[in-house]
Amino acid sequence: MNSIPLPGCAPVPLAFYLKALGILRVVAEQKEPAAKGCWKGDTFVLKTTLDQQALTVFFLREYRPTPILVPWSGGDFFGVNRKIKADDVKEAFDKRPTSSAVIEAVLATTTPRLEPYRSSLHRALQAMEASGVRTKKDIEGSGAAQKRKKAELLYVLRNVLPDQVVPWIDSAAIIEDDGFLPNNLLGSGGGSDGNSHFSDNFMQSLWAVLPDFDCQRKKPVMAPGGTIFDAQAALAESLFDKRANNTQLPKLSPVLFDSTRVGGPNSASGFESDAASNPWDFVFMIEGACLFAGALAKKLGAANPGAAHFPFLLPASPVGAGSLGQVEASGKELWLPLWSSPAGLKELSESFSAGRIESHKRMAACGMDAVQAIAQYGVDRGIEQFQRIGLFRGRIGGDNYFTSAELGRFPVSRNRNVDLLADFDPWLSSFRPKASGERAPASANRALRELEASIMALCKQSDPKLVQDVIAQLGRCEQAMARSLKWAINGFLKPVTALSPRWLEIAYDGTAEYRLAASLASVHGRYGDSTIPMRCQFEPVKTWVSDGRLGAGWDETASVNVAWHEGNVIQAMNSVMARRLVLAIKSGVRAWPDTGRRFARLADIAAFIEGRVNFMRFAELLWGLCLLDWAKVSPSPWPIADDEGSLPGATFGLLKLCFAGAAVRDVEVPVVAEIHQRAAAGNGATATQLAARRLRASGLPAAVERIHQQGESVRRAAAALLFPLSHTDLNALADAVLRPKTPTP
Repeated sequence: MNSIPLPGCAPVPLAFYLKALGILRVVAEQKEPAAKGCWKGDTFVLKTTLDQQALTVFFLREYRPTPILVPWSGGDFFGVNRKIKADDVKEAFDKRPTSSAVIEAVLATTTPRLEPYRSSLHRALQAMEASGVRTKKDIEGSGAAQKRKKAELLYVLRNVLPDQVVPWIDSAAIIEDDGFLPNNLLGSGGGSDGNSHFSDNFMQSLWAVLPDFDCQRKKPVMAPGGTIFDAQAALAESLFDKRANNTQLPKLSPVLFDSTRVGGPNSASGFESDAASNPWDFVFMIEGACLFAGALAKKLGAANPGAAHFPFLLPASPVGAGSLGQVEASGKELWLPLWSSPAGLKELSESFSAGRIESHKRMAACGMDAVQAIAQYGVDRGIEQFQRIGLFRGRIGGDNYFTSAELGRFPVSRNRNVDLLADFDPWLSSFRPKASGERAPASANRALRELEASIMALCKQSDPKLVQDVIAQLGRCEQAMARSLKWAINGFLKPVTALSPRWLEIAYDGTAEYRLAASLASVHGRYGDSTIPMRCQFEPVKTWVSDGRLGAGWDETASVNVAWHEGNVIQAMNSVMARRLVLAIKSGVRAWPDTGRRFARLADIAAFIEGRVNFMRFAELLWGLCLLDWAKVSPSPWPIADDEGSLPGATFGLLKLCFAGAAVRDVEVPVVAEIHQRAAAGNGATATQLAARRLRASGLPAAVERIHQQGESVRRAAAALLFPLSHTDLNALADAVLRPKTPTP
């Protein structure tokens, strides 16, 4: 078989992608069933026994157009002379016919290859009469009655028209119980592309390129610039990108499919130009659109009606769409598969008919779900890339989708990190519509967009830093809900679902900021009858364990325990420490009750106190890491690093031994809140003096009585008291700041 590159067919614009599908579909159905096609870079390659010349001759002389008709929209089919014959064409057209005239032009032909088209038009007109659709008013508007009328007409058409028309009808719209659902790939369901009906433009294009209509042309068809249109040159341009000056038809615009052909200001070298395009492009892309037949998808055993869907067509996600994502909230997006291994029409049709994109074992509900599905399952069908195309409304409040935009290429590769996203997938499905609503707080909407952007980045590349970004953005979503608690509660929004311990290890990138944030987030303590996790100091929640999984719910009464605040991280941490001291004293505990599931490293604490960490990144990660299901994490230190021997200063050592969260040399040190209060105020001398006295009174004499240190470093040491330490590190601190043990006689 020959491999014929078709440089006129590319993944973008949308018109050129559909054109590739249309060429393969027509050749395989009408000339060579064994024909195949694939993508090599940005070029479609046709595998066939035909050569370039034979392919050209086939389309000019043998090609049988699919009968494209849209009697359920517009006024084209009203006023048509149904009994017109070739002899009735008294005067040839001075220019290409429009609307009902082009229908009569097709009906007046006599060539065999247009017989299916003529027959389909006659049957469609009869079906309109039988359905009571006699005037344009019968199908105008978008009300329930008109929708039902259109659905009835579609149902009749589907039953009476030839089989070759059915793929077009199913691609244009799906018949539902109470009406019909249009395919936005084809404007308002095949009815309009912004200026005129697809069927009108399709028949006009055929009239210009097929020799079957030669007898109807009084004058040659003209191209822009005053040149005579050349159908064969136009075909060579459409297939092989052989450019010429006489291959365009004026006022023919594939608006939805190729925005470069719409005309208007700045569309040419002058100030303005009229719309113009190659009619063969229009013919092929409509033929290709017939592969996007819709269907009603219904779960097995479900009582509710099935949900309508079209292949690879989803509600749009603003993320990755730039300013276009803000144009129209109800836009759509297409995820067009690109494959490099030759595939035949049967294989391709099966892929498109099953073109439902599933994410985390459910049907994708938006473009963001498609991104995740590609990273999980896209490779299963031999697809190597997906081209994302956005479809946005052309006018506010209108029904017509006329702008398509290229939104990026997504390679298919298995990314197991994307499996983590299943942890919060149900929560995100409920949060997304609420945070996108008109009444949503700006912070919630912004947090959603940033979360989706981080998810998209993770789906494209497997990197611990990108996993961290998702964690951080989840924290921002949680923060937005906590700050707008009434909005969250009234919207029945729950806190973010607890994340599995897998996140902790997969997101680890070896940085001090991540280790410190995770260590602090893992802190919990027994205060009387209650175990209070660190999360309760960040937001008003109550937590519990059910079926072995951590649960969390909003609790407005728990707002009294919220101590974290935005701004200075050190001040916020000291506020949290002060609040936990109040809780400890009220509950009557003797020694500091806090411990952690992931112990901090002394070298990291030293860097924290000395200001050698990125406090902003630390705080971003902290909110998100508080969402982990820490009860399932086994207490352990971080892996040993090269700087493991570094120790914080003696100030921190003295203070921490008073808030160790465990016995120090088999001694539990009673809690003294004033030690932290002095240190949080930056008064290191008094704080260390109090700490030395407390340790000595507990039988742990300090090597120094007072350390004359003031200012920010002391405040950071006070904040660092929150970090949990292992017994090994506590002993190291004790050896550094306490007098040696007195040998037992």
